[in-house]
Amino acid sequence: MHVRKTERNKKMSNGHKVLLVDDEPTVLSVISLWLEEAGYRVRCAEDGNEAIIAINAECPDILITDWQMPNMDGIELCRWLRSQDLPKEVYTLFLTIVSDVEKVVEALHAGANDFLSKPANKWDLIARVNVASRRLETSESM
Repeated sequence: MHVRKTERNKKMSNGHKVLLVDDEPTVLSVISLWLEEAGYRVRCAEDGNEAIIAINAECPDILITDWQMPNMDGIELCRWLRSQDLPKEVYTLFLTIVSDVEKVVEALHAGANDFLSKPANKWDLIARVNVASRRLETSESM
């Protein structure tokens, strides 16, 4: 069953580019491995400033960001992203230890498309990223 899920996920990813932003190296390693196994092309950044450099170099399809990071946090990054005239919409998912309702609402108001609390379940995260991938495919075909 594990193999079937992975094969199905690879088909759903369509090779979309994901930028993963987190200040914890272990989180970057584990989550990027999960996403790569599912067929996504993953780049990593350790804070919002690094993410901006990465976005300007190559605009991702999907941004997964932590909230609490040094230099520039996830909320500031999300607001910056939504203020830019990028070549395409970037689906944004918060993956963070922050979980109270006010913070979830703040992230959504800042422009996030989805919110998932840490610690993340592999299949929950992959399912949400697959939803993002399907949504991007739909908007690209219009």
